Amino acid sequence: MIIYILLIGLCLFGQFFVNSKNKKYYFEILVLLCTMVSAFRFQVGQDYQHVTDVYNWIANGYDVYVEFGYKLMNEIILFIPFFNEKILYIITSFFIIIMFGIFIKRTVSKEYWLLSLFLFITTGIYFASMNLVRQYMAIAICLLAILKLDRAKNIQFVILTFIAITFHTSALIMFAFALFYILLKKTNSTTIMWIIYSLSLVFIIIDLRQLIEFFSFLIPDRWKWYLDSNFLNDRNTSAIVKQLIPNIIVVYSIVKNKELKKHYDKFDISFALIFMSTIITNCFYGILVLLRLSNYFDFGFLIIIPIIFDYLVKYDKKIKLSKFYIISIIVYYLLLTVMTIFIMNGHGVMPYKTIF
Repeated sequence: MIIYILLIGLCLFGQFFVNSKNKKYYFEILVLLCTMVSAFRFQVGQDYQHVTDVYNWIANGYDVYVEFGYKLMNEIILFIPFFNEKILYIITSFFIIIMFGIFIKRTVSKEYWLLSLFLFITTGIYFASMNLVRQYMAIAICLLAILKLDRAKNIQFVILTFIAITFHTSALIMFAFALFYILLKKTNSTTIMWIIYSLSLVFIIIDLRQLIEFFSFLIPDRWKWYLDSNFLNDRNTSAIVKQLIPNIIVVYSIVKNKELKKHYDKFDISFALIFMSTIITNCFYGILVLLRLSNYFDFGFLIIIPIIFDYLVKYDKKIKLSKFYIISIIVYYLLLTVMTIFIMNGHGVMPYKTIF
């Protein structure tokens, strides 16, 4: 727990007390520190043992199903002398977290890099990456794909998304997101946004699991075990707490859509990401296995939260509101981390142990 508290504290210290000239170096050192904490972990993450087992099964030639790209990465590590499964965790950690660091630098104003890194940890993305290794390898590649989509480099987006799919099949959802993003930019209709958002709120009450059961014949055999697992059958009602701020941000972003769009070129992509994330979390409220789809879009909050804060300060001139907003965001995500990680041990990242 102490190492996680230290990382969070360093992010907040850097955001509010490090001058802009030194922020770049401070940010890069802190990204590297986050990477090392993840890279040198031992038995940290619910799937840690499974990832190790898959590595050993591939090493022993067993016919185990994993996506081609992930399997190839394991085989390359196996091919290199003196490498072992610990190298796998080092490579995946460096790739995932440094990709997030690059993404933050390319999409967020320099003055808010450390706020974004704070959100990267406290929204749960960092902890999830230490558990869902294959999926977050795919998500790290999707970060690059999103940057290409935002610049209308659609062929590169498609290529990168296909590469992500070779690490986790669920990355197919990025094609649905691309279609949604393109339509959103063309129509820019807040009426459509309100309709979709309102419908998603209905599904907080309606349980979609009955519908999933009805269409279970369409689910591939390798995923059918989820139908009888706690990941689908249990509904975590405490998940409503995690949806509070995201829903408020979505509502504010729709209300201020034209103003935010006018001032920030990254608003469109960040809004599309957080809108998709929130729609999924509302529709699949509390159903853990389906909520994992939102992982592909949660990082939009790393961009849009600084945008809204910047807008309140520079353009809306509501200094008191901006202070309330930033304090509320920080306190909310700190409390969320305490509850979901430190108390409930989400993603199985407690206690922290190293390979040393």
